[in-house]
Amino acid sequence: MTERPNYYSILTADVRYDKRLKKHADCKVLYSEITALSNKYGYCKASNKYFAELYDRPITRISKWINLLKELGYLKVEMIYKENSKEIQERRLYPISTPINANGNRGIDVNDKGGIVVDGKDNITSINNINSEVDKGNKKDRFDYDKFISWFNEITGKNFSSKALFKKYINARLNEGF
Repeated sequence: MTERPNYYSILTADVRYDKRLKKHADCKVLYSEITALSNKYGYCKASNKYFAELYDRPITRISKWINLLKELGYLKVEMIYKENSKEIQERRLYPISTPINANGNRGIDVNDKGGIVVDGKDNITSINNINSEVDKGNKKDRFDYDKFISWFNEITGKNFSSKALFKKYINARLNEGF
């Protein structure tokens, strides 16, 4: 993987101020890189070798950092296997903005694959692409979904991280008669 995307990375406050990561600043940078690489598909599919070469660290160290982030609830790791085989085809790293085990009443859906991830098309990190041509000429009087979703999350204890996920939730509630 030689791709170096032009996306901004995200280092959430949860990761930034986690005392368990106090001695692991490089691990925080790795998490931030994973958020940047998750922009395209909603997950990161970079290998440990890629990160090792990028940060000039041994593959074993990268593996330890990924496992630590997973143990602390900041990453969901999913293995995709070749059909009818135990051979791994692809590993997907889903960054989670608020760790699942931090507070049981946060409204995080484990099946959601993380707080930053949705469907790759409409995830919140897409606004960070500095080369994006999307909406350059259409910026007048647009409804600010991000602010509204942030407000909604705050008052309900939910954790919707994108417009698409929020819309799915609202549509489901409307179909139930709210």
